[in-house]
Amino acid sequence: MPVSPDDGWIGASAQEQAQAVSERRVTAEALARLYIERIERLDGKLGAFVHVDAEAALSAAYEIDKRCAAGGVVLPLAGVAFAVKDNAHVAGMPTRLGSAAFGDSAQPHDDPITARLRAAGGVVLGKTSMPELGMHSATSSETFGLTRNPWNLDHTPGGSSGGSAAAVAAGLASIATGSDGGGSIRTPAAFCGLVGLKPTTSLVPRSNGDSALTALGFLTRTVAETARLLDVAGGAHPCDRGSVSMAGERFETALTLPLAPGLRIVWSPDLGYAPIEPEIEHIARRAFDRLLMTAPLESIKMTVILPNIYQAWVQDAFNFALEDLHSKGVRIQHLDKRTRRLLDIHSRSDPSVYLEVRRAFAEIERQAAKLFSEVDILATPSTACEPFGAGSEIPSVIAGRAAEWTGAEPLSMFVNVLGAPAISVPAGVTGSGLPVGLQLVARRFEDRTLLQLAHMLERASPWLRLAPDYA
Repeated sequence: MPVSPDDGWIGASAQEQAQAVSERRVTAEALARLYIERIERLDGKLGAFVHVDAEAALSAAYEIDKRCAAGGVVLPLAGVAFAVKDNAHVAGMPTRLGSAAFGDSAQPHDDPITARLRAAGGVVLGKTSMPELGMHSATSSETFGLTRNPWNLDHTPGGSSGGSAAAVAAGLASIATGSDGGGSIRTPAAFCGLVGLKPTTSLVPRSNGDSALTALGFLTRTVAETARLLDVAGGAHPCDRGSVSMAGERFETALTLPLAPGLRIVWSPDLGYAPIEPEIEHIARRAFDRLLMTAPLESIKMTVILPNIYQAWVQDAFNFALEDLHSKGVRIQHLDKRTRRLLDIHSRSDPSVYLEVRRAFAEIERQAAKLFSEVDILATPSTACEPFGAGSEIPSVIAGRAAEWTGAEPLSMFVNVLGAPAISVPAGVTGSGLPVGLQLVARRFEDRTLLQLAHMLERASPWLRLAPDYA
């Protein structure tokens, strides 16, 4: 059953693709070939993938087609070609975390997120790029080079799930996995015009419960895709003692249900401390205003001031990274120069530093608890600036103010400390044609509410599913 690049399947959602494969209107093998051809033709300039296994993808697609032909089984991701961020295991592929320090040995098994997507009929194309150890708001490394933004190749797709975002925005994969320890799903989603949900922590199980700050999730083009992927990949798993299952309606089903009555929402452009480019704030605010016109929400007028958690987050993240590297026997001198410098600056074993970080985290939890006793949803810009240069460092000055301790994603990290859900959805584009995101934050386990609101905004103001030059 032939499929050509002009048949429109690249722009189709994961649901549309899975239904077409299940109904035998297109084969999983044909879809896989289409994506493989696009990767071969387009990824040389993007740098979204660090490993592609076309043979394994076509073999998996063939098996999906056999199951669909036999009938009787409904696969929610039948034939959906997906990419995996290079910090999650895929059996038969290396996991290198953006680094040469971890070698090229093939992994013997899938991580739970990969296994669950495959069991639902998904077809793995390969592994996507990330900055070394995920420690950057852009995606580049000495080993794998630069990853570029499909909206403008001179700019970064963000980090650390930048390869996944670039692959989805350019139509090199239908969907992709990501991880978010401080904005690493939400920033690439905002920079690439995608949907990026940082779920309640451990809603999607991790392979071994690594890092209390990090949640697993996805980069998608539509809210409904994210909802389906949560239904497929979410839920408790023995390998992650903190993993949870949520009762109630399935996430995808909930998109069509009424919102809980009386929800209160507040807008904050900066949480009281962050320099934000005026154009970014303006575009995100307009999206917030559209949401108010679309959803039955009570807009609360109040000034939101939270402590800046950036420095404490950096210290915690780099101390965890150093301990993790030592536990795995990784030699620090094998890491990139930039990573070694950051570890040297920010990783401190002094107990007083640990206690300072714990106190900072406890304070942000206390103040956030007070905020969320008065409102149900917090809305902010997803990032402080538009995508910066692909080979550039994070801007140290934003909107004419010092940004060394706020950076490009200053409104993200507190969410990870809370373990709460937050979603970035496309809000519009800048005058230079680069995407901007709107972030919505809720209490823990209120993922469904965020997805409902994001879905309402998407229906009221549909966004492009692919970067303009890749549609």
